[in-house]
Amino acid sequence: SLSKLEKECPLAHEFLQLSAYLSPSQIDGSLIALWLKNGERSPHLRGEIIRSMERLSLGRFDGGKLLIHRLLQKVVEKTQGKAAQNFFLKALSLLEKGVESFDEDYLSNWKSCESFFLNALVLTEHSWWETSASEGGELCFQLRLWLSNVKGEPKRALSYGEMAETRLKEKYGVGSA
Repeated sequence: SLSKLEKECPLAHEFLQLSAYLSPSQIDGSLIALWLKNGERSPHLRGEIIRSMERLSLGRFDGGKLLIHRLLQKVVEKTQGKAAQNFFLKALSLLEKGVESFDEDYLSNWKSCESFFLNALVLTEHSWWETSASEGGELCFQLRLWLSNVKGEPKRALSYGEMAETRLKEKYGVGSA
């Protein structure tokens, strides 16, 4: 199915490669749109990516999120060979771009920001995190600050912020001071 996807929709195949490092249930549709925008591609291609992945049973779009099975993520990661760390860094870069474009004045951005934050936490679990921990730690810190400014969700933001700080300190000795 992966080779079929690569032939049918190379963009979907490429996005699936970096999705191997994201949360399987927290890939917000805005992440796909942002990825397309950063690659100077038409945002209308988002539908093509989703349809191709659904048609080949490689993902399902539900509630504004792309859902990918964890085992598929592991298979994709294993097939990447030497390019794997590059895809990990692309996932980290995508989340950083998402954070940069976040505007706390719009409550509609809350779900996207939540997705960015939860995906950042998933990245902290990967073995390559250590080589990117300072950038990732900054990403989690910025997300915590922005989340705390989102009206109506300060407790949730604080909870996520504390969870991120705990993970960062326990594993890598980094976090906000």
